[in-house]
Amino acid sequence: RMALEFKVIKASRYIKVLPYTERARTMCLRFQSKFIHRNYNKNNQGQDQKIYACGLYDNSEFRFHRNTFASFQNHVKEHLIYENEYEIEEKAFPFIVKRTIAVKKHITPRADQEPIIDYLVAQEPKDKFLGAQTGFGKTVCSLIAISRLGYRTVIIVEGGLLPKWASDILKILDIPSKRTLCVRGSAQLKGLIGMGKTKEFDNIDIILMSSTTLQDWITTHETLAHEKDIDIGYGIHPEEFYEHLGIGHRLIDEVHKKFHFNFKQDLYTNTHSVTSLSATLFSYDKVLEGFYEIAYPKLQRFNGGEVIKYTRSYAVLYRLGKGRKVKTKEYGRSEYSHNAFENSVMKNHYFKENYFEMIAETLDIGYIKNYKEGNKAAIYVSSTDLATELVKYLKKRFPGKSVERYCSSLKDPYRNLLDPDIRVSTLGSGGTGHDIPQLTDTILTISIMSLQANVQVFGRTRFLPDQDTRFYFFNCRDVDKHMEYYHLKAKLMQDRAKTYDVLNYDIEM
Repeated sequence: RMALEFKVIKASRYIKVLPYTERARTMCLRFQSKFIHRNYNKNNQGQDQKIYACGLYDNSEFRFHRNTFASFQNHVKEHLIYENEYEIEEKAFPFIVKRTIAVKKHITPRADQEPIIDYLVAQEPKDKFLGAQTGFGKTVCSLIAISRLGYRTVIIVEGGLLPKWASDILKILDIPSKRTLCVRGSAQLKGLIGMGKTKEFDNIDIILMSSTTLQDWITTHETLAHEKDIDIGYGIHPEEFYEHLGIGHRLIDEVHKKFHFNFKQDLYTNTHSVTSLSATLFSYDKVLEGFYEIAYPKLQRFNGGEVIKYTRSYAVLYRLGKGRKVKTKEYGRSEYSHNAFENSVMKNHYFKENYFEMIAETLDIGYIKNYKEGNKAAIYVSSTDLATELVKYLKKRFPGKSVERYCSSLKDPYRNLLDPDIRVSTLGSGGTGHDIPQLTDTILTISIMSLQANVQVFGRTRFLPDQDTRFYFFNCRDVDKHMEYYHLKAKLMQDRAKTYDVLNYDIEM
């Protein structure tokens, strides 16, 4: 028998290629180069490069998404490597013990949610993507599906969403907290792996884990000699995680955030079923859209039908005072920075007072004027410094309302996002994945281009049957980038909002 060039191992979400010859390594490197995404900033000064494939530091192993297998086979043919020169092995699913995970008796899905749950528990497609709009109930549907699937499940989310998911699991599933685990940090992950074969672990149904914890492990695995996984305390390699812990189902929330890593997670995932959630898996970037299509082919997604329009939207346009100078870029960077803009606001007392009063007057015409008992408002800013000062201002301006700051980087308690009448937060802390009960008014002071971020913050309001909800977004007429983003957002609002109007603020900053 002739010597083989390489071996392919096909798992549920990835293909692993083990090259035996220099020719095969070169072929793999060339295939890997097809999955490079370069983001050039303005004037092509510098670039941010991500690779939607991975391998070990010494090129002894390459990993590609399972959905690229047909493309890989064509690539192999183009390099004149024939089928008898390599072998393919299908990796078995891990052995799974089915579990009984009940839903609380008072939780019943709506009629329009039942087709979603049916999709999530169906045999095909194995890899589910749920893209219903914000507020549709993706969390409820996915947790009911976990109950019906009966698999031990790992739920992987950004660290800031751990408190929300921990609460939702116990609210929706009839499960004692001792049958769940929350894992954050490498020490806790090593502890989880260590208890994997114990009797104590037999009783665990749901594992909630921060994405950074898993990312750190995979990065360590790829950049150090991979034999060291065992030496540094993990005891197994990342690809053995699901089998070692008997996990039959993986769920990722807000999969569009840190999408590059979430895509890379697939390259180490071999399990019976996966579910990914996002209301905003779309981008102006067509190359990125291509990687979305690889991971979640559009024909296999459940997209929740037509957008329901219920929030009134308003562009708040303002002007700078004569001779007013503002910074719009960070030192050494060429792209627009709203943090830099807010630094200019904070450095001038007159500017800051007028800017804060514009936010207060926007609250007056929307939130205060239409207030009903229990209504809430949210204001999103860029910097924690401005958030801190704005909270002080609004507490004086609205003494009858509770006002709190929620910045997760400053360790603010989660209740600061959920409980007060008015909360001031950043997009990273409170702009995605959090449900604020009876939120009627959202004010986005940040000028941003990101299609996903704009749709996410717009979607913080939920449909309320007896009253309107409102979304205000600020842009300065005298800053070119603000007006560029304003026109993009105006089109977005016409597609997604119940109404769209422009409010001109006539006091110059």
